[in-house]
Amino acid sequence: MTSPREKRRARTRETILEAAMQLVMQHGVEALSMREIAACIDYSPSGLYEYFASKEEIIDELVNEGFSRLAARMEHGISGETALTRLQEAGKTYMHFALQEPQVYLMMFNHKALVACSITEIEQNIAYYKLIQILQDGLASGEFRSASGAEAPELAYAAWSLMHGLSMLRLTLMSLVTEDIDSIHERVLEVFIEQLK
Repeated sequence: MTSPREKRRARTRETILEAAMQLVMQHGVEALSMREIAACIDYSPSGLYEYFASKEEIIDELVNEGFSRLAARMEHGISGETALTRLQEAGKTYMHFALQEPQVYLMMFNHKALVACSITEIEQNIAYYKLIQILQDGLASGEFRSASGAEAPELAYAAWSLMHGLSMLRLTLMSLVTEDIDSIHERVLEVFIEQLK
């Protein structure tokens, strides 16, 4: 059974993370500091160290939360009956997440502590695994074909690379382009998908 003290500690920890996420969403991860977080929750900056050893530890938690949000979007945003429809929905859902939560998305891919991992560990990411499943289903049903002989994991990696690249371009270099860049990016994704038919 959880003691009242443990419950208070858990609530305070959650409050710290919520304030940190709000700061990131409003001002970007570069603006995040222990002092700013403490000011948001009317707490002393030194008191935050009872819950987190450093700002980097808070950022790691926020990055994990970002990937959870992306996974939830992918889970709820993909409902098509065919693998083709689901792949189209996955691409749009992924890119919409990046555009709707740009500071969170940039933080997720630019501030994760670099640690050695295997491709198998990456494949366990729920959003990425969803892509593998869609492509496996499409290959098994004959909706998709792989002219190069690539299997679902390689095709998923290619699809993810494209979606991530388009999202990063949209948030950085292409953010000031006046043309309808979103429709161009959706068309690029369609071109990739057409190569699988």
